[in-house]
Amino acid sequence: DIVHYHATMPAYFAGIPRLFGARTVVTVHGLDWKRAKWGPFYRQLQKGGAWAAARFPNATVGCSRFLKRHYKETYGVDIEYIPNAVTPHEPRPLNLAKRHGLERGQYVLFLARLVPEKGCHTLIEGFRKTRTDQKLLIVGEAPYMDQYRRTLSRLAEGDPRIIFTGAIFGEETWELYSNASLFVLPSEIEGMALGLLEAMSFGCCPLVSDIPENVEVIDPGYPENPAADPARRFGWSFRDRDAEDLARQIEFLLDNPSLAAGIGARARAYVLEHFDWERSTRLHLELYERLFGQ
Repeated sequence: DIVHYHATMPAYFAGIPRLFGARTVVTVHGLDWKRAKWGPFYRQLQKGGAWAAARFPNATVGCSRFLKRHYKETYGVDIEYIPNAVTPHEPRPLNLAKRHGLERGQYVLFLARLVPEKGCHTLIEGFRKTRTDQKLLIVGEAPYMDQYRRTLSRLAEGDPRIIFTGAIFGEETWELYSNASLFVLPSEIEGMALGLLEAMSFGCCPLVSDIPENVEVIDPGYPENPAADPARRFGWSFRDRDAEDLARQIEFLLDNPSLAAGIGARARAYVLEHFDWERSTRLHLELYERLFGQ
């Protein structure tokens, strides 16, 4: 009765089930055509897929308010906003993660895929400019990105504070979120980052690049009514792709642990209230019911 596609490339086919009486939905998770891994031909295909997502299905869903604005401004289409969600867990004591030589509150955490658009290179460049004794823990793998992984290793060379762990999953990531001094997401493009929501759900203060996709998560009034006092947001930000500013903001938050802890506590309460699976499921079911009524 309903065919629900995720990502924009399948949107090319979203009109076909409609020929046989089914309703179709496409969920857009980001501006995929901006990703560095695509060559010119595939980038154009991705742009076409974004257009198809606005034209072919019965309904289009965006996982962020940024995507909702983008589709209205670019394609003149009002799409649904259904945010991502996280499963709540209680913060965990440091246990398994001790094997990496970590202590509670003594490491800055990056946890994401090691691909250029996640901005890990900017983080390494910025962190090397800091005077902190804390470690930088880089958690993630580089699928099909061996050259980029080597670039990151060269950038980190000679700084013993920077630790690469490879991919970590499950309960150990909960420990890492629970005990980090900061979670840094220096991404250059996003949809709505699940890693950011997860870090916030464990009460870890997030420091994010100031791209709209990230800022709207830590400042629900953005962009129409942004918080007048940055300390009242649910996270901190730095100028996108600016390693110098990132270094300043890392040092500022590490020098003000009470501020960071307060932001983390409010971030946890905010995410658990507004980004839960029950709400996400209800919004999807309401959308399906409206489509059945057409």
